[in-house]
Amino acid sequence: MEERLMNTCRDQFTLLLALAIALTLLGACSDESGGSQRSTDDVALDTAPTEDVRDEDTSPAPDDVSADTDSLEPEPDVAPIPDTEDAAEDTDEVTEEVDVTPDPEPLATACADDDACAEDERCLGGYCRLLAGPGGWVSTDFTLNEPSQVTHVFDAVKGLSNRIAFVGLLFQQEEEVLDAQGIPVRTGRFPVEYGSVDIIEGTQRAPRVTQWQFPRPFWMPDGEYPEGRGLVAFSAEPLTSAFEVPHVWISDPFRYNLVARVRLGQDEFTISLTAEEARFRVELDAGNPQRGLGVVLGVLTRDEAERALLNRHEEIVPLRRLLCRADPEYDPRALEPSRDIWTLADLLDCNDTPMDVDSSEDGENDAYFVRMTAPVVRAVINP
Repeated sequence: MEERLMNTCRDQFTLLLALAIALTLLGACSDESGGSQRSTDDVALDTAPTEDVRDEDTSPAPDDVSADTDSLEPEPDVAPIPDTEDAAEDTDEVTEEVDVTPDPEPLATACADDDACAEDERCLGGYCRLLAGPGGWVSTDFTLNEPSQVTHVFDAVKGLSNRIAFVGLLFQQEEEVLDAQGIPVRTGRFPVEYGSVDIIEGTQRAPRVTQWQFPRPFWMPDGEYPEGRGLVAFSAEPLTSAFEVPHVWISDPFRYNLVARVRLGQDEFTISLTAEEARFRVELDAGNPQRGLGVVLGVLTRDEAERALLNRHEEIVPLRRLLCRADPEYDPRALEPSRDIWTLADLLDCNDTPMDVDSSEDGENDAYFVRMTAPVVRAVINP
């Protein structure tokens, strides 16, 4: 099984969002040089002596020096040019590739304490990190990257979600614990409230002020949240080297329950996305600490997809060519004549979505890998 956080993130996605999509669309209808260094150390010079003539007087008469000069071959001071074929063989033997690729620049700064870090950073886990909190983060968009076969279904929601952010993250004050002397010590963990928000000031791409869609009633005790809201702790993602991205915050595993209200004219619809053992991952932009990229990773099992009910067949038919690109005439009744309700599995099947995860580790794929990305920006989140 392809890992991609599967060892830390055995998520159980229940993509009930598709139900809301179908209901919403139905309502709209009733929208990226080496060098070789040649060495001559192994190339032998042809300097072997010829016949020894040191005992013979071969000095020419003084008046006849010039005549004998032409008969003497000069002592070579360089090696003769070797035969082409031999030279080629020698070259092959001594040619050595030299790696001139520069070493990569480290992305993280090692530290022993906060004094080694920039003003807006903290020393956490031996490296300087930009802090994600306290404060709010709001999504400006979202994309279902996988399964890609049903990306178009989720894209339809974005056209109907004006002035709504499906992901709102409100980082609270950093958690502290008491040491042996009773002195508070920061833990590097931030409690985070999450939920969907309405955009009050700013635009969809640049929200400035937002408000929870589902405020916590005054009578609801602390620690309890209404449907569509929740609390989870975020920590800096551990690093094993300075070449990893340092400014990444990741949540504890938790049950993610997204509920959002989408308004279409005078009508209002509710969409939902539930994830068991889910994880948020937020990577901050080192060049612009006011921006980041949020990612949710998970797994949707086939069993869960088959239990997630959508609409009745006759309600799906007007939308079937939009929802089912691979098989626009898909009819679940062809398999089960008595079944009139579409499930999420039907939506996956009519788009030829293959299962690519063996969640039960029995050698057979029985689930779908899910990845959703959402750019986020800092914004105010009002109660």
